[in-house]
Amino acid sequence: MVVTGVHILPANSYNHNLKYFSIWNTGAGAVEYPGGEMNSSFINFFFDIDRPELFQALADQGYGPSLLHVRTVLFYPRHDIRKGLRPDYVQRWNATLGELLPLVKKKLAMGVFLGDELCWDCVGWNDLKAAADLVRSTLPRPAVIYYNEAFPPLDDVKMWNASCGPKIALEQGYPHVPKSIDWVSMDYYPNEGTFEGAQRIYREKIFPKMNKEQRVLFVPPAFSCSQGSSAGFIDRFCCANKTRDGGNPDCKGSCETAMKDWALKSYNWARTDDRFVGLNPWYWQQKNTKVRPTYPKNHSDVPGLRWMNETRVLYERIGMEIVTGYQRELSLG
Repeated sequence: MVVTGVHILPANSYNHNLKYFSIWNTGAGAVEYPGGEMNSSFINFFFDIDRPELFQALADQGYGPSLLHVRTVLFYPRHDIRKGLRPDYVQRWNATLGELLPLVKKKLAMGVFLGDELCWDCVGWNDLKAAADLVRSTLPRPAVIYYNEAFPPLDDVKMWNASCGPKIALEQGYPHVPKSIDWVSMDYYPNEGTFEGAQRIYREKIFPKMNKEQRVLFVPPAFSCSQGSSAGFIDRFCCANKTRDGGNPDCKGSCETAMKDWALKSYNWARTDDRFVGLNPWYWQQKNTKVRPTYPKNHSDVPGLRWMNETRVLYERIGMEIVTGYQRELSLG
């Protein structure tokens, strides 16, 4: 069988812990109800829905239990000049808990998403731990607590320090994944590093800082550059040949080529390591865009996966394999 240049080879035995697939809908901190744009046959949960009343609607469309996004319940919004925990975070959480617990009991929700790139947005690790501990103490397992981080707090303490200062970027860097957190992930893109660089960070900086019960997801890139962008500009954002890890494979001015390569490598990596529970590539579309967007030339990160036909079809296939548990071997033709 062939799907847009992707060959599906004979069935193999892979890690069955890889059970969850989602797609960042509108980007960090921006929550927009997906409606009918996504297909529940290849996506089985969401983590960026911040309105409890939508969980029943998601279930009615065939999606599984999802995570309630609670960043602004506990912390100041992203890019707010104030950082860290809100002074009334306990009271705000208790109010949210009253709405969340019935959803968990009905199996409409399976836990919470604490937020995206919290430490990189200068939320102190101690604040992250305090929030996770509070949630864990009131939301018992099997409910899941998940958060995503950027690479600097994990792998570049100097950059973290330069951005957030020494009170936030601890001298030793990120000490460990707080014990109250069940799932952690990192996003990593070809304008920052290479796929092999992402593997190294997980191997050296994330896995050693987890306990044996904690699990990971990975956030691979799923973005393009605006139509008409120069090949040189596309190469810098989708397959940069000079990064902190070295060079990416040459994509010859095609974001699709680069994104499909990252997609397959990410899937094959995640499904052969039992510490992974899922993948959630970034991202679906541009915020607040209802129709196919047009952008100025040489504009990066747009459009998202919704408008990238070949990469979208590949991720739909990957998602279906994860959701159904029937995993075969994919390779680019």
